[in-house]
Amino acid sequence: MPVDMTHKASQMPPDSGILYRNPVSSGNDPSAYIGAFCDSCGLIRPEEGADVELTSADCLGPYLYVTITNDEGDVDSDPCPRVSRFLTREAALIKRPEVAKVALREQAPLRLKVLSS
Repeated sequence: MPVDMTHKASQMPPDSGILYRNPVSSGNDPSAYIGAFCDSCGLIRPEEGADVELTSADCLGPYLYVTITNDEGDVDSDPCPRVSRFLTREAALIKRPEVAKVALREQAPLRLKVLSS
């Protein structure tokens, strides 16, 4: 199911953000996870290798598609849900076609800010 990021992002200061290099596909590079997040939200990223700023304002409004798994923990603790994968809308629709029935707000594309070097 899509996750509306409006509530979480609205609780963050507008100037808070993450600076990262738009990833070149490379396995376990942490910036690849941020790239997957951006792809899931439909944020338009610049060319590979560009320095990018991702702020809470960029996350205000877009829908996020995720796979959630439950870490069972031990018998005495509550289950702990965690995001195990970010999906694009297209991938989410392949996995769960009923997602297409969810009414979504119309959203203009958002291009991430490239930091000058």
